[in-house]
Amino acid sequence: MMNFLTLLYTMKCSASCKICCFGCNPERNEKMSVEQAKRYIDSALTLNTINVVGFSGGEPLLYLDEICELSQYITSRGIRAVGVSTNGFWASTVDRTREVLTKLHLSGIRKLNLSADDFHQEFIPIDNLKNILDLAPEFNFTIDVSVMLAKGTSRLLDVLANLGNNTSYITFSEYRAQPVAQVLNNNIDVIKNKLSIDETSTCNMLNALAIFPNGEVYPCCSHFCDNELLRIGNMNTDSIEEIRKKYNSNMVIRILRKHGFKWFVDKHPSFDVECVNLCDLCDKILHDKDKFYEIFGSHIEDEKQRIYEAYLTQQRVQSQAV
Repeated sequence: MMNFLTLLYTMKCSASCKICCFGCNPERNEKMSVEQAKRYIDSALTLNTINVVGFSGGEPLLYLDEICELSQYITSRGIRAVGVSTNGFWASTVDRTREVLTKLHLSGIRKLNLSADDFHQEFIPIDNLKNILDLAPEFNFTIDVSVMLAKGTSRLLDVLANLGNNTSYITFSEYRAQPVAQVLNNNIDVIKNKLSIDETSTCNMLNALAIFPNGEVYPCCSHFCDNELLRIGNMNTDSIEEIRKKYNSNMVIRILRKHGFKWFVDKHPSFDVECVNLCDLCDKILHDKDKFYEIFGSHIEDEKQRIYEAYLTQQRVQSQAV
């Protein structure tokens, strides 16, 4: 079930972080228009399952007024959980920080996802983050600050030491940088380990309706979400009902949701599980479509047959009950 709508509103960013999962930078110009975004929102809400909406990118607050207009539009449709991911480039002074936070709060945005690590601080001064954290309690925002790690970079405790004392109301998270193209091209040494794959190794991110500026739709908003095997349509060419059907019939999604990564690893025991995390493992499994079907194609057909037989059994039981 898709209950989280995320609009990757733009690929333009004020920064050019070396670990950016989508390679965003100031030179990129892909973005949605307000009209497109409203159409996507209207379509998504007809699913009657969406209860959270987030704006991401890129840096969505390069288009502050547009995001505020869209947030007001979303809350007018009955959605109260609206958030935005931002690098905080706009918080250069206390006055400007208060101005932006006021606009965001009045628009209905209630959650801010911020980044504070060596890669972002190359472009965004830590004082910007301090300004946001100092003023955010006035507006009752929920705040999550994430720290991206690679070998030799600052850990969460190092970052906390630079943020002052006003952090008790904030959620902090550490994540390892993923070996996406941007990371590999910048020769960043990611932190890997041999994963232990068991029944608990499941994906908890396949409940999203993630929409890119070009309308492409994926059920995940992780670093590797734009994968052909996970693609479930395009908002510009497919109806939301067609997208829902593609989501429900996508065997990769069904297997990941029902069986987790153990299903794939068991089918291919020599598979390399030396990875950053499960998202990295997912990319290793799915990134080459031809190789994927060469390895798992027959197993997927067997799984389809099992699902069909279970359906027939259920139908027989129901008919007998009547």
